Amino acid sequence: MFSRREFLRISAMASAAALVNWQCPSALARERKKDRDEYDAIIIGSGLGGLSCAALLAKQGFRPLVIEKNSKPGGYATSFERQGFTCEASLHGVSGMPLSQQVLGQLGVADKLTFVPHDFSWSSRYPGLPLDFSQPPRDQFGQADANQALVNASQALAAMFPSEATGIGEYMQCWAGLLSDINKFYAPGGGMPDDPSQFPVLYPVWSRIIDKTLDQLFEVYALTTPALTAILGQSWPYYGLPPSQLPAWLYLWFTGMYYGYGKFYIEGTSSSLSDALAETIKTAGGKILLKNEVSEIIIEDGRAVGVKANKTGHRRYKTYYARAVVSNAAVPLTFGKLLPESVKNDLGEYLDNVATGQPSTSHFNVWLGLDLSKDNGTFMEYYEQLGSDSMLYYGFNHDDAYDGLLQCDPERTGVGVLAHDKILPGYSPDGHLTLTLTMLSGYEPWKEFEEDYFTNRHPRRRKKEYYKEKDRITEQIISFVEERALPGLSDLIVMQEASTPLTNVRFTNNTQGSIYGYDQTMDNSGFTRLAKFGQRTPIDGLYLAGAWSYPGGGFEPVMLSGIEAVKCMVEDGVLPIS
Repeated sequence: MFSRREFLRISAMASAAALVNWQCPSALARERKKDRDEYDAIIIGSGLGGLSCAALLAKQGFRPLVIEKNSKPGGYATSFERQGFTCEASLHGVSGMPLSQQVLGQLGVADKLTFVPHDFSWSSRYPGLPLDFSQPPRDQFGQADANQALVNASQALAAMFPSEATGIGEYMQCWAGLLSDINKFYAPGGGMPDDPSQFPVLYPVWSRIIDKTLDQLFEVYALTTPALTAILGQSWPYYGLPPSQLPAWLYLWFTGMYYGYGKFYIEGTSSSLSDALAETIKTAGGKILLKNEVSEIIIEDGRAVGVKANKTGHRRYKTYYARAVVSNAAVPLTFGKLLPESVKNDLGEYLDNVATGQPSTSHFNVWLGLDLSKDNGTFMEYYEQLGSDSMLYYGFNHDDAYDGLLQCDPERTGVGVLAHDKILPGYSPDGHLTLTLTMLSGYEPWKEFEEDYFTNRHPRRRKKEYYKEKDRITEQIISFVEERALPGLSDLIVMQEASTPLTNVRFTNNTQGSIYGYDQTMDNSGFTRLAKFGQRTPIDGLYLAGAWSYPGGGFEPVMLSGIEAVKCMVEDGVLPIS
């Protein structure tokens, strides 16, 4: 029998299976007037969750309005230019899982994007131990042999750790079994059985590990060598928590998407995805209002009916009305600042859940433009040995690395190196290369700079301590990468830019600069995100999209969140459907 927590977790997954195979109905043809019903939905924020929600609505004939405070859409899925170099804000890779292609097709952008494979499905460098997992056998994006990929990984690891070969083989069989269960669950005719007690019969591996962390799963298969468990848990930075805290099923599912189906980058940058979604919205009759910020969600008779928004830097606001409001903003911001105080009195238990959820880690980025004419031969020799997207770890203990990143200490954690020109030849100006160095970071080390950062507008004159610390961490990250992987790096730098968790707060309004919404813990991950309500909220007409809601952080999950918001609106009868 299931525990109550297991039952709630499994029950919540039923809607997820329906979501993947769900077809959005079309809007009811009607004459539109410029009145309170001018828009079918107002979406606050243009992150991928908000854009996906609006794109699906517009594609089906509804009229969404997206309001975004920045000058371009995308949230973290964006890029910018510095001194002739293109800087990627967040994207390192997306999976080749068929589900990804299906979602992009639903949103009307699959044929507008080109996916370019990384050279490896995962590349890492531990002290004295370089490791590259090959891409799975595949024909194209979305077509790969996932089982064979796991067999290849099992054989490679067994050769490296012969004393644990049996445990490795059983662990990989568990992994393959989970992916099989998940594919069955999401296939037509799958999903949650009418009798929940049959779940273990239909999905035996999933049910067996659903209440275990990744570290606990290592214990089940007696995998104890630190280097081995470090390798098996090496992609945890993609999900924000170490194996001791991360749900095993979530890790194996999402990491299996890369190992089993391949790892890809979007030709151009992540802006290509955001721009494609924005184009779908606009050409299908929706509207995107940039450089405008929502200051309040309007509640009438207990229902969300619109928003107040003002142009960036202006005090005068304008009122917009719609049948529903979808917040792609951070959940703590939505319920902490955007709702009238009078409404919050009736949201006790829900607000408790909002308050107790821990925002995930943020990150610190360093963008570098390199002049190859300055290389004496050393740099390129090592550059050619590095994968297109590699993680450099200081050691084998992931809990120590997590503690190091909470302190924003590059010398005690891991740094990702994205080599754009290895994926897209010609990405940089002739004779140059572009690198993005990324380190997860806690927010606590940056809290002392909040007041100066947000109250003093002059870029440097009154923020000396902040910029001093930012420059110090930047140089530490560059030195770490230079010492561990790319000797001679610092001599080639002709463009250098960096961002901190405070930068994330300023550009995205995400609480503590979070990049994954809430921490993806055992009780608040995947399909249990705010599980009592999911995309719905206690306020009629108010819905959620984005990493803070179901199913969580990451490009593919966030796009699914936008689709789920539309599904909820249809089920609730909010949208006029034909």
